[in-house]
Amino acid sequence: MLVKAAIVYEGVVYTGIRHYQIIAKIRKVKNIPKHVPVPMRGHGFVNEAGKYFTKKEALIYAVKCGQLKSLESIISPPHLTSEDLWDKEGKLYSVI
Repeated sequence: MLVKAAIVYEGVVYTGIRHYQIIAKIRKVKNIPKHVPVPMRGHGFVNEAGKYFTKKEALIYAVKCGQLKSLESIISPPHLTSEDLWDKEGKLYSVI
């Protein structure tokens, strides 16, 4: 099961509930000013074992492990978004 959103930045996997929150975390840890963009590549998810998946890989994984019943409910196919999995408080949706 996918348990957190993730971004790989400079070889380190940062995790959180939403990708924008992870970007804020990276900015703070790396002291990156708000006007300097953080690369959008490397956005994905991690499972309960800590394995990283790209957004495309995560979509397939979520369907295979039963976290999502179908692709019909996905907000932005063919990519999975954190909004597809968790509510705004970070609570995992029941199987969609």
